[in-house]
Amino acid sequence: DDDLQTVMKQLARWYDVQIVDSSGRSNRQHFSGRIDRSLTLSQVLNGLELANARFSVGADRRVVILP
Repeated sequence: DDDLQTVMKQLARWYDVQIVDSSGRSNRQHFSGRIDRSLTLSQVLNGLELANARFSVGADRRVVILP
């Protein structure tokens, strides 16, 4: 039961990416569940998108949380 900002901090550590929040809503959206560490970043982000979180992934290892 973590907010999006906490989830994304964990993903930044696991996948060595930089997270940029341009949404302004990361503290309002909460998630519960588990993320298997064997999943790729793309798979994890696709799962989060099912919960209405939106992202843009750049070639520079930057993940932008979209509004």
